[in-house]
Amino acid sequence: MADKELFSSDETMLKSSDVPFIPEPSSGYDMGISTFSQVIFPDIPDFFPPEKDVTVSYILTEIEPTSRDWVGLFRVGWASPRDYTTYVWSPKPRLDESGNLSQCITFKAYQLPKDDSEFYQFCYVTRNGYVRGASTPFQFRLCTENDCLVEVEDESGMIILKTKSDALEDQLSKVNQEKKLLEVEMESLIQSKENLETSLKKVSTELSSAEEKYRSCDDKNKELQASLGEATAEQVKLLQRLEKAEKRIE
Repeated sequence: MADKELFSSDETMLKSSDVPFIPEPSSGYDMGISTFSQVIFPDIPDFFPPEKDVTVSYILTEIEPTSRDWVGLFRVGWASPRDYTTYVWSPKPRLDESGNLSQCITFKAYQLPKDDSEFYQFCYVTRNGYVRGASTPFQFRLCTENDCLVEVEDESGMIILKTKSDALEDQLSKVNQEKKLLEVEMESLIQSKENLETSLKKVSTELSSAEEKYRSCDDKNKELQASLGEATAEQVKLLQRLEKAEKRIE
């Protein structure tokens, strides 16, 4: 990139008096939706409690970050990057556990609006003043018992804020997913058990048939042994009669 700017220790230590560069509206500012997807703000809650610091995480995709990029807070309905309410400089991104180029920034409580019922969104703005990512809208307001914010860990290991009801819904969804997996595993085990029982029944039937054949053969063998015994006895008698007959002839 021709306008690529490397990060350095001097650049990251920006003075508080620095202000973002924003082009004049006549410079042909690009409001295309496709450019907004170059930086993603995942898991933005429906609201943040007022008078508290807010930590925002974001993921960079098709964009070359610089030390002069920034994340601004905008009231929904903004028409130009000049309409920001406040901003924080974007530090050098890092690779997270999922291999994404990501970073976290913190807006201090004194920078943020009070409970004013307005809707806001975070936007990532480049050094040239172009918006390359926008979060879902949210509010700054006090929470009820059901929508109080709680800290949860996302899949990449980042700590994010979610409403209590959303966190419970996510937990319930995970439990239901685990339940479905267990049900599938149980069905597989039941099927395996039925297959084993069928195989055992088949083997038992074959064994019973073999035992029946063995008993039949054993009975047949006994009959043959008895017949052989009778034939042998008859043969002995015949031999004795033959000997007697031969003696009379002599």
